[in-house]
Amino acid sequence: MTSRRAFLLVLGFAAVSACKPGAPKELKTQDGRFSLTVPADWVTATGLSEEASIQARNGERYVTLTSIAREDSRHPTIEAWAAARAEKVRSNFIEGKLSPAENVTVGDRTFVVYEVAGGYKDINVGAWLGFTQTATHYHQIYAWTLKSEFPKAKDGLKKVATSFGEPGASGASSAK
Repeated sequence: MTSRRAFLLVLGFAAVSACKPGAPKELKTQDGRFSLTVPADWVTATGLSEEASIQARNGERYVTLTSIAREDSRHPTIEAWAAARAEKVRSNFIEGKLSPAENVTVGDRTFVVYEVAGGYKDINVGAWLGFTQTATHYHQIYAWTLKSEFPKAKDGLKKVATSFGEPGASGASSAK
C-alpha cells in the first residue's frame, strides 16, 4: 500500500470517528448556563418561541426551553409556576386538554410534567410539558409534535425534555 493511500485511509477513519454518527448533541443557552441534549439528527431552530433560549427540531418534532429568574416570578413554588404556565399553554389550544400534573425524577432532578393536546392553528398537536428549577431559575421545556405522531414520539420527546442540565454547575441540579 502506498503511503498516500495509507494516509487517505487513516484520514477517512479519522473523519468518520470525528463525526460520531448518532451521538447526541448538547444545545446550550447563549450564556452557556443551561442546556438540553437532543439526538444527532435534530437541528437548532428559530421562530418557535420569542421567549425560548433553546429551540430545536427534527421534522415535525420540536422542543423549546424557556427560563425565568425565580425572583421575577410571581409564583413562590415550581408547582405554582408550572400550573400557571401549563394552563397558559392549554389556553392557546383549540379545545385544549391538559393532564393532571405528575412529578418525574430523572437522576437528581425533579420535573413537574403535563401532557397537553388540542388544535393549534390548523393542526392537532400533542405535547409534553416539563418544568424544573435550579437555584436561581424556573425552567419550562415544551416538546411537541403532530397528534398522530405523539404516541410514538412521546418517549423521545420526554427524553429530550428531561435532559435539561446546567453545564459546569456542580450540585446545582439538585436544587428543588
